[in-house]
Amino acid sequence: MAGLTLAALSLLYGLSDSESSVTVDALSVLSFGFVFFLVSYSVASLSLERRMYWVIQDKTTAYGCLFMLAGVAILLTNVPSIAISVTVTGLVIVLVVHFLEFKSDLETAANESRNS
Repeated sequence: MAGLTLAALSLLYGLSDSESSVTVDALSVLSFGFVFFLVSYSVASLSLERRMYWVIQDKTTAYGCLFMLAGVAILLTNVPSIAISVTVTGLVIVLVVHFLEFKSDLETAANESRNS
């Protein structure tokens, strides 16, 4: 995923003739996604030591994907509205799923701390 994000960043940078606000915004969002993927990759070697590292890896991968989707949504501002609506719908669904997952993780952690 980090490789795909880096390829998208390189492609955007290479294809842009001018620094339009859409391109700059998309590059910024995709850069955040790239950073999340790098953190996820870096923490992967520690994920077997403690559950906390696995959670960090899982969340940074998820947020990297969200930032990639958001970057694509920003780039689609000059294309037909159906593409924008499909991308935004997907982004909303992914956000809701990640919010519910995060809420469940917090509840599990709270129950584990009460039981110990």
